[in-house]
Amino acid sequence: MVKKKQASSTLWGPSNNTVKKMLLDEAKIETLRTLVEQSENVVIVSHVNPDGDAMGSSLGLQAALVAQGKSVTVLLPTVYPDYFGFMPGASSILVYEKDHDRCTAAIALADLVIMLDLNQMKRTGGMAEAIRRSHAPKVLIDHHPNPDIEGLEVMFSDTQVSSASELTYWVVCQLYGSNIIDKQMATCFYTGICTDTGSFSYSCNSKSVYDAAGNLAETGIDINCIHDSIFNVFSENRVRFLGYCLTELLHVHRDIRMAYIAVSWADQQRFGLEEGDMESIVNYTLSMRDIDVGVMVKETPKEVRMSFRSKRDFEVNTFAAKYFGGGGHRKASGATSPYDFATTVSKLVENLYKELKPAEK
Repeated sequence: MVKKKQASSTLWGPSNNTVKKMLLDEAKIETLRTLVEQSENVVIVSHVNPDGDAMGSSLGLQAALVAQGKSVTVLLPTVYPDYFGFMPGASSILVYEKDHDRCTAAIALADLVIMLDLNQMKRTGGMAEAIRRSHAPKVLIDHHPNPDIEGLEVMFSDTQVSSASELTYWVVCQLYGSNIIDKQMATCFYTGICTDTGSFSYSCNSKSVYDAAGNLAETGIDINCIHDSIFNVFSENRVRFLGYCLTELLHVHRDIRMAYIAVSWADQQRFGLEEGDMESIVNYTLSMRDIDVGVMVKETPKEVRMSFRSKRDFEVNTFAAKYFGGGGHRKASGATSPYDFATTVSKLVENLYKELKPAEK
């Protein structure tokens, strides 16, 4: 009688008496294990406007699968901020908007497609149709609510974890044991966790995120260096732009405990901003003690993007979906507006007044 291959039930690392564990559905793990074993060319895909979590989860998983002897390519729909380039493996990423043909060819050759940190196929941008046409098995690892992707072979979806990087870390540990996690993988996974929690200031109520972070720290990664590489690398233009946002572009509506920052394309050109320079500015709207909902509206040459944040019970993902076709988490969400810049700002304020009750005087 042949025994079924079992994944390790104990996730262990440099100091296995202190390393914690989070076990996932064993049947799903075994399905993923089989899919990986049967594959030679794996493609990992994440979302448009990639952030630290998209890159951290993708590069961490890539390193883990390469360690299993697989050929693995990470594809991103759009360019990533330069300051995430410190992550091991970042230079190997193919970007669809810059290299359409190579990305399309990689998808066509793949015998396994793994999607990370997204809950809708449209978030893969221009690669969506090529992924749909691919006959390769498809896997999703994500932490956003209400995943809506058809034809998946297996899906790991958990809205209680901090990030796709945390969830992917646990998947890798259960697949291969946490001894596989080296500094390269740990740097990527930790970066994703750190960025998606605002350096452990939100989306981190679950004990598992601290277990994961502690385990990753035990690999010997330089956490101070990672933090500096993420948060202390902005240009003078970006710092001056932040001041301009807070003094000139910040609008506060105390009666509904809401604030927003609306940035035109002309403003961005004036300060010579680079990709990623506006990342996390929306969080400043919530730094005021009497503001519960914050929004950033950003005009680009092609579209108007929106970022929503909340620090109370208001569900910004529901609001974003209802009025702007967006989505995301309860307290952190996004959308691409169907309107022009001025109309977006007008409808944003109008609809927030519908949904938020003015405070009593």
